[in-house]
Parts: sequence; C-alpha cells; structure tokens
Amino acid sequence: EAVAVGADLTRAAECERVATTAREAFGGLDVLYNNASLLVTGTVEDCPEEDWDRVFALNVKAVFLLTRACLPLLRARGGGSIVNLASSLALIGYPGLPAYSASKGAVRQLTKTLALDCAADGIRVNCICHGGIDDPLLHSLFDRAPDPSGALAGFLEGIPLGRLIPLDHMAAAALFLASEESGSTTGTELLVDGGQTAH
Repeated sequence: EAVAVGADLTRAAECERVATTAREAFGGLDVLYNNASLLVTGTVEDCPEEDWDRVFALNVKAVFLLTRACLPLLRARGGGSIVNLASSLALIGYPGLPAYSASKGAVRQLTKTLALDCAADGIRVNCICHGGIDDPLLHSLFDRAPDPSGALAGFLEGIPLGRLIPLDHMAAAALFLASEESGSTTGTELLVDGGQTAH
C-alpha cells in the first residue's frame, strides 16, 4: 500500500506535510529514504549561481528538512533507519560536475553527523554512494553530448565492471540499509559503483 504526496521538499512546511501524511496514513514511520536528486553540468565558471542554489536546495536542504520533519516519527517508534542518496562523486572528483559533487559530499557528511546525533534513539543513518545509474537522469546527460554513444563508452571505461548500475541493484542496497539485516551499521556509506572508486 502506498500514498503519494506531491510536495516541494525544499520548503519546510511541505516536508512537515509529508511527515503528517505518513503519520495519518500509516500511524508512524520506520524508514526514511531521501532519494530526490538534481544534476547540472558545467565548470565552476560556467555554473550559474541559480543552478548551484537549485542543486543544493534539492540535494542537501531537502534532506535536512525532510529528516528534521520525520525524526519525531522515527523516535516515537523506538528507532528506525534513514537512508540518504549520496554518490561516488562524494568520494572522488569528476570534471564538469562541481555543484552535484559538492552537494553529495555534503550529504555524506550530514549522514555521519546525523548517525552520531540519532544513535541514542535507535535511529541508524547511512548513505548510498552510487556510480552511474542506468536511469533517465544519466542518459539525458549523455544525450546532450555531441557524440552520445561515445560519451557513454568513455564513461564506462572508468567503471571496472564495465556497465551502468541497474535500478534493482540500487533498490536492493536501499532495502539492505533500511532493514534489520544492517542493524549494526550506521554512519557509513555503501558503495554501489561498479568499482569506480576502487582506482
């Protein structure tokens, strides 16, 4: 059973509405998966200030606001799990993605701090540092290149497994961190990147 809520997660009142809906529909909350993400391209010199702000608003501020709104619900259940979507680019550099990389680095550090702050309440906080996911967001990036197939091939050369990350692998990683199977895991990142950061 699912309930959909259309909301602007960069606004505190909207995040509170999402939390209220979860409480009213399901009586509380056991898992929060902060999965929304925005990617823009360009060097620091090419990146408009508005794009930088939009990326940080959705990739970082929304994680902060929705987590803050949902923590009382998790605490009321006696604990739970928060899973944040970071990126392998929180760990390594990549040309042309300064706003995205910096925002995902912020999510990784926020994850660690939240894990320490929430441990006494039995709330675990981890993040997934993913590589290139086989989804429309990444394919739109390659599609804008002068040679889309060449851009994809060049990207795959940096991945030891030689392929993009299937969506079901991302789902399995999130389910693991959400479940009691990872009950002693908090404050860390799960790398799902095809070996990209192993170089």
